Amino acid sequence: RKLFIKAGIAKALVNIFEKQNSECIKEGHVKAFYALTHPASHEIRLLIFSQSPIEGLFKLLKHNNADISNYAIKSFWSIILAGTETTTETVQHPHFDALAIYDGIEQLYQFAFSSNASEQSKSIAVVCIGYLYRQKVIEKTVIRESVINRLKNLVNDAGVWEKDQSRIALRLLAQNPVNEAQIKKGGFTIPK
Repeated sequence: RKLFIKAGIAKALVNIFEKQNSECIKEGHVKAFYALTHPASHEIRLLIFSQSPIEGLFKLLKHNNADISNYAIKSFWSIILAGTETTTETVQHPHFDALAIYDGIEQLYQFAFSSNASEQSKSIAVVCIGYLYRQKVIEKTVIRESVINRLKNLVNDAGVWEKDQSRIALRLLAQNPVNEAQIKKGGFTIPK
């Protein structure tokens, strides 16, 4: 993977995502990018982040093909996870500012509550938001309430990934007192 990235494959795919019309972007392009991010070490995922894929991935979230947007959100997740697990939980997520440049939280939120996305993709998007907002208040009340409520619902989801990641996301969000108050509404307690 490192050789592919250093040879420019990841950057070439990012350029396709950013510069080509949506109709020209095929599922194979996005699958190839996702294959670079998963399974992969955090080192590889951070190397991919250094190729500035954010703008192109956001463009893919708006693609008409749900499979393409699904691979895009999975790629986002891989990159966000690497940033989370290579830094301490008590500091701002290292990718937060890079996403903020593109109004990233709003775009993830819109995707998470869109009619085009699959339920799995929506779950990944709200977990991404939870991870990105560790230690930070989710400023917009409607986003804070919607994301936290969805995460609370995922805690009891049938899927193992959804259960585990929603619990972690809620714990990360609860480091901020405003988020914590929203989480605790209705007597909710984050399961261990």
